[in-house]
Amino acid sequence: MIKLFKKAAILSMSALLLLPSFTLAADTRYSDGYSKYAIVADYDTGRVLYAKDPEKKSAMASMSKIMTLLLAFDAIKAKKASPNDIITIQEGDVSREGTNIKLVPGEKITLEELMKGMMIVSANDAALAISRHIAGDYKKFVEDMNSKAKEIGMKDTIFYNPNGLPYKISEDGTSTENTTTANDVLKLSKWMYQYYPKETVAITSQKKYVDKKKGIDEESTNPLLPILPNVDGIKTGYTTKAGYCLAYSMKIPKGNGNESTNRLLGVTMGSGSKEARKDAAYSALTFIDKHYKTKFEYKKDQKVLSANLNGKDKLNSDLIAKDNIKVVKRDNEKFDHKVSYNKLSIRDINKKPAAKVTLLDKNKNKVTEFPVFVDTANMKGFSKFKLWISALGASIKSPDSKGNYPIFTL
Repeated sequence: MIKLFKKAAILSMSALLLLPSFTLAADTRYSDGYSKYAIVADYDTGRVLYAKDPEKKSAMASMSKIMTLLLAFDAIKAKKASPNDIITIQEGDVSREGTNIKLVPGEKITLEELMKGMMIVSANDAALAISRHIAGDYKKFVEDMNSKAKEIGMKDTIFYNPNGLPYKISEDGTSTENTTTANDVLKLSKWMYQYYPKETVAITSQKKYVDKKKGIDEESTNPLLPILPNVDGIKTGYTTKAGYCLAYSMKIPKGNGNESTNRLLGVTMGSGSKEARKDAAYSALTFIDKHYKTKFEYKKDQKVLSANLNGKDKLNSDLIAKDNIKVVKRDNEKFDHKVSYNKLSIRDINKKPAAKVTLLDKNKNKVTEFPVFVDTANMKGFSKFKLWISALGASIKSPDSKGNYPIFTL
């Protein structure tokens, strides 16, 4: 009996040690002790929920393949390529450095299969074959990668190759590699889900890559897919210089406190091991999923605030949101309101916003911003009459250079 008790105690202690570290302080502010650089944001509003040196430059490793996939999608959309294209592998495509899908010169394979191999098991040879097929040669493809990075706004990113392997290694052992920041990878991830959500998920959500003829039966390199059911992407990366990296994505379904669907996007860079990389992403997603919910701070046509028109108390008007205002907020979080009023012509009072409202968290970080409009629909007849008379007087007395006049006193 005593032996059984001791065994149970040991098992219980072991289970506690396996839990992510954040669970011991779930109600405190989240902190990532695994990543060198990290960022997590929601897709719909773009609110940054956690950041750790997200602007620091670091090697990108195989997260580079997200850009390679994006350019392949762009080519397919432009009808310059098709997923069914049959590609004949050339000598330059073959790479046995790092992970690969055993491509050999002369082999024929579809573009779709190459994209799967590149993203699911991080095949470096597949990335080379894709780049040559899309752009005609590797150099032109890299130029396109850097051009696309500028278009997306990845201001701290430079590409040297399509797969993220060290581009060159100097005599002293230092390497030149594709370089980026966690913030830039987040921008790239958002772009993928904005323009190619279905196409991206169709590949990055797959848990295995199988090629029976070559004897390949490998699990996805994404460690979150087997343990978090709503995770559906995106891409791992590793080189000695980059450390262990992961760009990840998780759907947020409606319900369980969420008033709308959403998506969390995150990046972890520079972890010291595969396990640390997994823990960094897992801890961030589970903490945020538990403590932050997607809410409608204001519903369509709901009053946001009241304002005195032309500074007159008797001309008080409600300002409303014309759309549902979605936010991601923590348990019991309250926001401050910053209001910037516009100059408005009376003829535009039902069409143009009277002000811009910015919601700020307790640290004065912007959560979201949205326009508000004068609620003329619910304004009583006499109040509406006074509004028009006041506006008419203001237009005579103080028109601006464009002929408009201030409805609101700033």
